[in-house]
Amino acid sequence: FAFLESQLEAAAKTEGLADAAESLRTLVGQCRDATNWIFEHATEPLEVLSGATPYQRMLAVATAGTLLLKGAAAAQSEGDSNAAGRVASAAFFGEQIVPTAGGYLPSVKAGSAAIMSLDAEALASR
Repeated sequence: FAFLESQLEAAAKTEGLADAAESLRTLVGQCRDATNWIFEHATEPLEVLSGATPYQRMLAVATAGTLLLKGAAAAQSEGDSNAAGRVASAAFFGEQIVPTAGGYLPSVKAGSAAIMSLDAEALASR
């Protein structure tokens, strides 16, 4: 997570990206929390695997958002003619997409109780 955090720190200094960087910092913290939970439950593979998809979604949004901010900051510092659009896109992502990804944290930590409460026949039925 150090790479993401360092990129966000740099991007936060760019005009128009501070709020998106803060939103992403929050998500990166939630990703760290999810990762810690996974390591704490490493001896319980069903618990961990039950949250694999939401965990990957969290990480994907954190990574994509950070790279959007990094690109927008670079475009602005280089005087790119598309800088305003890149900053606006990154800001939108930070305002609209990033906050929803944090909502996956409870799913990561929920474990397998709900799905494992069904037997194979119940899972296979329509």
